[in-house]
Amino acid sequence: MKKGTDGIKFSGDVLVAEDNPSNQMLIMLLLKKLGFETTIAKDGQIAVDLFESKPFRAVMMDMMMPNMNGYEATRTLRNRGVEVPIIAVTANAMAGDKEKCLVAGCDDYISKPITMEKLKQTLLTFLEPEASNDSEQTAIKSELANDPDLCIVAEMFVERLNQLTDSIKKAMQDSDVKKLKDLFHEIKGAGGSAGFPILTEKSAYIEKLIIDNKPDELKESLDEFYNICSRVEAPQKIS
Repeated sequence: MKKGTDGIKFSGDVLVAEDNPSNQMLIMLLLKKLGFETTIAKDGQIAVDLFESKPFRAVMMDMMMPNMNGYEATRTLRNRGVEVPIIAVTANAMAGDKEKCLVAGCDDYISKPITMEKLKQTLLTFLEPEASNDSEQTAIKSELANDPDLCIVAEMFVERLNQLTDSIKKAMQDSDVKKLKDLFHEIKGAGGSAGFPILTEKSAYIEKLIIDNKPDELKESLDEFYNICSRVEAPQKIS
């Protein structure tokens, strides 16, 4: 496990299906900064073949490659039961291009040039960062804590978070999926605004687990979510 940007840590191997050496290098370096290992496939056929020998957490799929293009490779992988996130990478940014990628079986779409922020936010939608063992009990302070005008936003959010956490536990007891999804959607929107981006990232991931109906992964992620909430610290009033 490696420490990524902004303290975010990922692990595992991402398959980079890309025929251009410069683009291969860029994507590989960005992924390594996020903590991933990478495996390169220079065409779609190689990408498909590699799945027979090792597991991957995700695929960065260039859609225009020789021998077998990304559309065909994605369809082949889906037909073989591969369920990991496949992110389309293309130089096209025209209307209809994203839909074409999604129809082929991709989960999302990134247009070139690829930036760290664009890549990170896309992957956070589908993959959960690793827990940092050395910070599981460290207090989580708002990025607004030292701003005398804005710290009240963080203070109000922390107070609301306690209520939301109780509501989440009740929704779980009642098996109220809609209520649960709405609660995490609220935290996803408010957490970052209050200076707690870790809550936005975690809530976005859990919201997707709810939508995708993955109860086993949801239970594990809820335990981590409660741990994060227990460490969230309201800012002290600045006189």
